[in-house]
Amino acid sequence: MPFRTLSFFSRKIRTTGYLPKEADGIKKKPVLTEDLFLCIEHQTLFGTIVFVSGKVAYFNKTAAALTKLDTDVLSLYKLQDFAVRIHIEDRDRFLKQFDNSEPAEATDDKHNEIRFYDGNGVCRYWNVFVNPLYFGGNQGHMLIFTDISSYKETENALKVSEEKYRRLLQTSPDAIVVSDKEGRLLFVSDKTFSLFGYEPDFPYQGIPLYEFVTPEHKNAVKIAL
Repeated sequence: MPFRTLSFFSRKIRTTGYLPKEADGIKKKPVLTEDLFLCIEHQTLFGTIVFVSGKVAYFNKTAAALTKLDTDVLSLYKLQDFAVRIHIEDRDRFLKQFDNSEPAEATDDKHNEIRFYDGNGVCRYWNVFVNPLYFGGNQGHMLIFTDISSYKETENALKVSEEKYRRLLQTSPDAIVVSDKEGRLLFVSDKTFSLFGYEPDFPYQGIPLYEFVTPEHKNAVKIAL
């Protein structure tokens, strides 16, 4: 089944040779034909899906590839069908973006992250952005998304490694102290606190290491650092 395009986009591009938002007031720039527009749109790394009246009205090839859904199936999707594939913890936050009639304010990346179960049942991490569209007296919403699963997997692996490393340090029978190149404390093991008589909640971070040694040895520590 061929990809469907919004008649609004097609009409504007055929009439003026420009994208809708550029149609007014631009007279002498190179013409962007509908074929060129669609060529660019279908080769972008971002998935694009337009929902109108709660139904899919348009999607590009990247959207079909990222969702792992057959084009015939995706073209018949409603917003609620799409939402069912989103992790239950992310679903309400995702759907809330479709209640807006104005572009959403900029938020942190965590707010835009969702987990989506693709056509193969694999949970993927996406960054998503939703913006309203108006044409022909109707309101729609454009969903733009990209897959960040590889990034999230790497991030999670680093967190696991960091936690394992921290546990090794904390369970060591030796006093372990980690500082930056200026000698400011970054990490102190529990054993260090007990050996030197400090409470575990002592606010050590940022204090120079040489502040904990006797005056006659401070210069030696500074030189060593």
